[in-house]
Amino acid sequence: MMVIPELDSSAFDLESQNDVKLLVDDLMRLEDKMLLVRRACRFEPHTSATSCMYNKLRDLLNLESSLT
Repeated sequence: MMVIPELDSSAFDLESQNDVKLLVDDLMRLEDKMLLVRRACRFEPHTSATSCMYNKLRDLLNLESSLT
């Protein structure tokens, strides 16, 4: 879990600190998934349309399985 030094003071209750830390963790995971989507939507150079379609389909299937 990520440590947020500003939230380590006794001015905040532990439940609020934990909620913020969990929110930050969720946002970091969401950012990682968005980067995967961005990479999957880029087209690489191919020798044929068939190889391009095959690779895009494979990438999308891999992305779909990683999101579940």
